[in-house]
Amino acid sequence: MTIADIPMLPITLGNEQVVRPHYEEARKHAQERSVTRTLRTIARLRQHDPLLAELIDEIGMPSKVWLDRNVRLMLENDAHDRAAVREQGGSEREPLTEEFARTIAKADHERTMRDYFSANPEVARQMYYDASEFPATLDTLKLGRGVVIACADYDAVERVYGANTGTLVRDENSELWMTATAAEVAEWLTRFCEAWK
Repeated sequence: MTIADIPMLPITLGNEQVVRPHYEEARKHAQERSVTRTLRTIARLRQHDPLLAELIDEIGMPSKVWLDRNVRLMLENDAHDRAAVREQGGSEREPLTEEFARTIAKADHERTMRDYFSANPEVARQMYYDASEFPATLDTLKLGRGVVIACADYDAVERVYGANTGTLVRDENSELWMTATAAEVAEWLTRFCEAWK
């Protein structure tokens, strides 16, 4: 029997009382790790790609520096254009407002990001991976062991694998847990959270 073979408690209202605290703990673990992983990925990608570093900030949001610079350039260009028209005797027009320039800059940024990710799909994949999957780490292995032990369907385990296999699953120091990999437990936790969300 492997970790993948251990069935979880069936989804019932009665089982929800048992499962809910473990589900919440597992989801919190995944979310905290996904934030850390995302920030590390963004930092690494920005470090190796100056264009991306210019377009997004440290947390992956549109760069305020990029937007502010483009708004300032539009306002400066508008002022120069209006001055040139005045010098040539043309009629005065309304100046470009900062609000409208910001709207244009945001639209330009969105288009630039679409173009960037179209040309660099691997960067998009790395930045926007599926955060619902658990990382194959020692922390996840330890947390997952407790979740599996608390939320396994022991009747099903013993029906399929024999009467003493439930004890094997429940024992944190059993051969099953000593040889379980972080990847196996992460996969079980991912399926568990998908089922109980």
